[in-house]
Order: sequence, then C-alpha cells, then structure tokens
Amino acid sequence: MSIDRVKVTFLLTDPQMSSSSFAEQLKIPTLPNNACLLLHQTRTNPNKPVVLVVDGEIAAGKSTLTRFICRKMNERGVHTVCVKEPVETWKDVGILQAFYRDQRKYAYKFQTYVFVTRIEEVLREFAQDPNADLYVLDRSIFTDAYVFMNMLAQNGILEDVERTMYLQWWHMWANVMPIVPSAFLYHKPSLKKCMENYYARAREGEVLDLDYQKNLRAAHELFFDEGIVLVGNTAKGEEVLAPVFLNEDDRDIFNDPDYQGVVIEKVMKIYEQCKASAQSLGTKLKYAPVCELEARTGCQCNHVVQA
Repeated sequence: MSIDRVKVTFLLTDPQMSSSSFAEQLKIPTLPNNACLLLHQTRTNPNKPVVLVVDGEIAAGKSTLTRFICRKMNERGVHTVCVKEPVETWKDVGILQAFYRDQRKYAYKFQTYVFVTRIEEVLREFAQDPNADLYVLDRSIFTDAYVFMNMLAQNGILEDVERTMYLQWWHMWANVMPIVPSAFLYHKPSLKKCMENYYARAREGEVLDLDYQKNLRAAHELFFDEGIVLVGNTAKGEEVLAPVFLNEDDRDIFNDPDYQGVVIEKVMKIYEQCKASAQSLGTKLKYAPVCELEARTGCQCNHVVQA
C-alpha cells in the first residue's frame, strides 16, 4: 500500500464498518480487550518483571539475539516473553519504504508511527502473557526518542518544531507502557559486520550506507555513554536508573557454542541483578518516564503520574 494514496473507498460503501474491520483491511493489528485492565494490575503488583532492552545499530543482529535469549532463558526455567520490533507492520503500511525514499519528508511521520506501533506491540504481548518473569524487547521507546530522533534532528532532517512536538506527546503517551526497562543490552558488533548483515538480509525498501550507520553508532554511544539510562521516578521523586551492558562481538550466535554460553551467562547475571532490584523497588515506581534530555537541552516536558 502506498503511503501517498491510502485507499479508503470501502469506508464510503460500508459506513457501519467497525474499527477492527478497518484495521484488518489496513493490516493494522488490534489490541486485546483486557489490555487496559492488565495495565492497571501490573502497576499495582509488587512483583515487577525484569525488562531487558536489546539495542544496537541497524542489522547488528538484535532480532536474532533477542530470539536466542528468549529461547535459552525459557529453557533455563525463566518465563520469558519476546517483544519484537514491528517492522512488518511498518512495511505493510508503506511508511518504512517511504522513509528510506525521502527521509526529510517522512522522518516525523515514520517516527510517530514507530512509537505508536512499538507501544501496541508491548501492550499486546503483555496482555497475552502478563505473568512473565522476563520481557526481552527488540529496541524501546527510549531508543526512538533519544537515539533516532536525536540523530535525525542533529543531521537537519527533522525541524526543531517537529522534535519539540514529538517529545511533548512522547512523554504523555509513554505513560501507557505497562513495563519499564530494567536494563539495556547494547549489542555492538563492528560496523563492517552490520553492513555485511544488511547486504545479506536484503530487506525490501531498506536503503543504508556506512555514513548513516556511523551517525547511528554515534547516537547510541552518546545515549549510553554514562552506563545508565534514566527511565522513571519513584513516588518520592527518586530517579530510577537502568544499567547498560555491552555485548561487543562479531561472532555468530547460532553457530558458535562458546559464544552462546558467554551471552546466556551474561544475560542470566543481568536478570538476577535486575530481579533483586525490582523486588526492592516494589510498587514505588511511577510509570512515567522523565525527560532525560532536560539537562542537555532544557526540555520542560516532564510528566509524572502516580502509579
């Protein structure tokens, strides 16, 4: 479907069409009916799950690593849910292809849709399995705001007014997230390896070059440079920080047993550390991320809501 000409003629012939039917025709996934109830329950549940975000450059191998971690942690008896990045949804609508075709024209539209669909994916997976011990996310809304939006703004692709609007509604709608990151795993192979993966997978509509990847790496390094990420506040206004762990390796996770062992042991240690922290934090966490850019940019869009 073209992003320029979305065909909605069926709405004219059937004005009684339900929103779910409309979503089906546009290939837009819908949320379970119990999503809002589960959102409330998890915020009042003292047994917080561990949430690990796997981050990295494009074609770094994040999705492969995420699936591997989920499979191995389940094998070890840790009830784990994998939350994928909704790339197929972006492709079905046509916005991914449009963004790579004309970044300046579609950057704001693309990042808006990325944010919405990422939250939908988290809500959907959580609603289907709300009692998991561990949720492993392929990127997060923090990556969207503080890596990609930063990079696009610094490169002059986004206008200042677009970035300001994005950050304002990002901080409002981030409140609907049922879970908050406990830790970030920055998967950081060489850029050469990333580009090899990019050419090998040949994803339709995806157009990259090494300069784009270098800019993206610089944005990741800036975001993770302190080794912690501010993800929220407690009811007393105390900062909630998520540690950042580095996985800097070019090895193939599926064909190297030694590497598999190294990765899963690292993840187990992260899980155990975060589980202890989550239990001590209890219900004190307010599920409203604060503006990490405030100190750097003077952004005044910090919304904090009692959980």
